[in-house]
Amino acid sequence: ATHLSALAHTLLCANFIAMFGTEEQKKRFLPDLASGKKIGALCATEPSCGSDLAALKTKAEKSKGKYIISGQKAYATNGPIADIFVVLARVPTNGTKKYEGITAFIVEKGMKGLQVGNPYDKLGVRGSPTSDVFLDFVEVPPENVIGGVEGLGFKQVMKVFDIGRVGLAVFSLGIVSACLEECIRYSRERYAFGKPIAAYEDVNFKIVDMQITVDMGRAIILKAAWMHDIGAEDAGLIASCAKLFVAERATKNASDALQIFGGLGYIKGTKVERLYRDVKLGEIGEGTNEIQRRVIFKRLQKQFGWA
Repeated sequence: ATHLSALAHTLLCANFIAMFGTEEQKKRFLPDLASGKKIGALCATEPSCGSDLAALKTKAEKSKGKYIISGQKAYATNGPIADIFVVLARVPTNGTKKYEGITAFIVEKGMKGLQVGNPYDKLGVRGSPTSDVFLDFVEVPPENVIGGVEGLGFKQVMKVFDIGRVGLAVFSLGIVSACLEECIRYSRERYAFGKPIAAYEDVNFKIVDMQITVDMGRAIILKAAWMHDIGAEDAGLIASCAKLFVAERATKNASDALQIFGGLGYIKGTKVERLYRDVKLGEIGEGTNEIQRRVIFKRLQKQFGWA
C-alpha cells in the first residue's frame, strides 16, 4: 500500500511536472512534492472511461483569463490525502482526433469547487487511500497548464504511464517476493504425513515458480528502468512487457501461496490472504493487461512495419 501511494505521488504526479512542466512550475511545486511536505495525485480516469482515456468528459473552458474545469474523476490514488492534483481535462478544439484538446492542469487543494469523495472500501491495498475527485467549476489560472501549452495532455500522460508501468511491475514483484518468503518458511514448519510439506512436489514446484518470477521479473524490470534512463525509443514497449509479465505471474503465484497455506491462508488477517487480495491490482492499474497487449502489438507494428 505504501508503495502504491508513493508511486502515484512520485511517478504519476511529481514526475509528470518534472517531465513536462515549465521551469516556473518545477520551482513552484517540485520542492514540496520531493520533500513530502505535500502529497500528489493524478486524476485521469473517469467513471465512464479508463482504458479509453481519450474519451474523457471533464471539460476546461476559458473564461475571464482562467480555465473553468468541470467533471468527475475516479480511482484517484491518494485522492483523500493529496495537496496537488494533476488533472486531465478537455479544452474546446476543432481537431478531428479523439485525444485532441486534452490538457494537463495542476489543481491545488483548497481551490473553490474541488471536492474529494470518501475513500473506497477496496478489496486490497487498503492502506493506500483512493477516491473520486469532483471538479465543480474549479477556476485554474493559465500558469497551471502543465508545460504552458494546451492539447498536449494525452501524449504527456501516455509517456508518464510508460514509467508508471515499471513502478507497478515493482509492486507485483514485491508481492511475489513476500509470497516466496512466507511459503519457504511455512513449508518447512508445516508437517503432513510425517514430512515437512516442502518435501512434496505439489508444494515445492509452486515455490520454484515463485523464484522464477522473482528472478525473471527483476531482470525485465531493471531492463525497462535502464531503457528509460538512456531514453531508448522502445522503452515503453519493454515497460508494458514488464508490467504484463510480472503482474500475470504474480497473480498465479499469490494464488499458489494461498493454496500452500491451505485453510490458514483463507483466514482474514494472515499475510498471504492480504497478498492475495493486493496482487490483483497489478493486472488492472496503469492500463489493464489487455491494454498492455494492445500497446505491445501496436508498438511491434510500428517497429516492424506490419500492416
